[in-house]
Amino acid sequence: MTSSLSRSRAWALFALLCAAGIFNAMDRPIIAILKPDMSAEFGWSDADFGRLAAVTQFAAALSYLGSLHESAFYVR
Repeated sequence: MTSSLSRSRAWALFALLCAAGIFNAMDRPIIAILKPDMSAEFGWSDADFGRLAAVTQFAAALSYLGSLHESAFYVR
């Protein structure tokens, strides 16, 4: 199989994927970092933040499972 990507495009794609991975890793702890500001502004309790964190984790897991399911159709 020959690759149609040039070397510079391959490195640009790699850099883009690395940046996406970093942003993906940053979105989960940001809830904990913003907790004091959000609880002051919205009056949320620890249980409310627990539900928010759970929903965020479940959404991430579902999107990961969806991408695995989708990629199964493209494996040759």
